[in-house]
Amino acid sequence: MTSGEPTAASASKPNFPIPRKITVKEVTVLSPRMRRVTFISDQFDGFEPPLPGAHIKLFFVPGDFDWSLMDNSPVRPLPPSRTYTPRNVRPEIGEIDIDFMLHGEGIASGWARQATPGQHLVLAGPRGGYVPPETADRLIIVADDTAIPAASMVLEAAGETRIAEMILEVDTLEEERPLSPHVPFSPIWLHRAEGIGKAFGERLVEEVRRAAREYPDAYWWVACESGIMRRIRHSLAQEFDVPADRLLTRGYWKQQAENYPDNDYGDDSASKAGHSHTH
Repeated sequence: MTSGEPTAASASKPNFPIPRKITVKEVTVLSPRMRRVTFISDQFDGFEPPLPGAHIKLFFVPGDFDWSLMDNSPVRPLPPSRTYTPRNVRPEIGEIDIDFMLHGEGIASGWARQATPGQHLVLAGPRGGYVPPETADRLIIVADDTAIPAASMVLEAAGETRIAEMILEVDTLEEERPLSPHVPFSPIWLHRAEGIGKAFGERLVEEVRRAAREYPDAYWWVACESGIMRRIRHSLAQEFDVPADRLLTRGYWKQQAENYPDNDYGDDSASKAGHSHTH
């Protein structure tokens, strides 16, 4: 995390989102590897409604964190942080849902495994997001498990009639789950456990190429592992001539990399520095 990250004390700087203390209200098991943590806060005044697929920064403050530091000048050392998707926001009642994928032994997964009501984090954001263009009458959403919360928000923003396909990759059949209570849609689920003999991500790339042949005029929203995202982006742009203004790609994580920057759009024009995007 760079020294320019929003901290619990940087609200006075106009370029940084206001940090807010949030408290665990309840934890819901969505699947064997996904937990939804509902947080409450009395500090949502001025919280901007997030765009679909927007991100927030969560700071994993220690249990003995001095909350008076939120009103003082910069906290050092900075608490560790990760980037997540604000899946559902209900500012009128001071609630926000954040979905945590349990993978690896990182600070965020470790915290989510033991999360219990009454625990606190610091939230900053939201930022970013994607609004499907009005001209996108055929949108294809491609995501692995880390990006399913954001993909679900894009689905809700676009509406059922504008989605040509959703292609989602998860570990096993048990990870399949409803995506939205508002927009019914049946995605194409790919299970890594069934891809024995295929290279990592190969089935996702194959499905994308099949869909590109079927929908040559589609718009694309793609979010998954960085290397696979680049393969998909290259295939769509070079093999299928998808114009840049119809293609949004995001690398949410990278194999064997921790705290991966969240500004990876696959065009290699962004700075290597950035925030980690866990979800």
